[in-house]
Amino acid sequence: MKFTARIGVTLSILLAAVAMVGPWLVGDPTVASGSDFLASPSGSHLLGTDPFGRDVLARTVHGARVSLIVALVSTVVALMVGVALGVLAGGHHNPVARALSHFINFALAVPRVILLLVLVAATGRLGPWALALMLGLTGWPTIARLARGEALRLEHSGFVTASEALGASLPRRLLREILPGALPAGLVAATLGIADALLLEAGLSYLGIGIRPPHPSWGGMILEAQPYLAQAPWLLFGPAVALVMATVAATLLGEALRARLNPVQR
Repeated sequence: MKFTARIGVTLSILLAAVAMVGPWLVGDPTVASGSDFLASPSGSHLLGTDPFGRDVLARTVHGARVSLIVALVSTVVALMVGVALGVLAGGHHNPVARALSHFINFALAVPRVILLLVLVAATGRLGPWALALMLGLTGWPTIARLARGEALRLEHSGFVTASEALGASLPRRLLREILPGALPAGLVAATLGIADALLLEAGLSYLGIGIRPPHPSWGGMILEAQPYLAQAPWLLFGPAVALVMATVAATLLGEALRARLNPVQR
């Protein structure tokens, strides 16, 4: 395993452990200390406190669970939708496949950020699960394009032609022959898409239209820290470093997975 791949795997495991176990260790992120408002980092508050006296470390750790769940769930949704549509569009030739191909091309042409801003503005601030679903339902076109390309290639391969000659039905060819070959490309794109989902969630929360309070999220914490950066710069340190680490981990993990599944392109 390459050094960068090891870094990606290590960071991913560390972040997953923080998201799963951390909230049990750091306490309630909504509880104010009472008098320690904008307190600097100390033994009792390792990353200081925010303007409401809440522990920044606790909010960063709880924000890891929220942000990572949103990114992972949205990626799974995008993977399922994208691979399904891509295989249907590229695995055979009929009017439905051509219509799906045009639909995928149209979806790729629509700016995702603008679409998300319109949808969130129309629905209001969302909870983590609703935002994850919205990110997933807008993040599938890139995966669908890659899956469609693989399906087009596999549709003319020898084993698919042999399967058709032996009388295999179209659904069987799609599920048993083409889908397993198109799935790796979708997995690589989905893994790389985790970084995009993290940044989109943080960006929407930073704009004040993302995760609905009281759920802490890294983007929301950065927004809350902005007015106090001059007097309390530690408010930015936790969520910003966590967001960078998560994005780097997802990118390196995606590259490692691509190299593993496509050794010729290393």
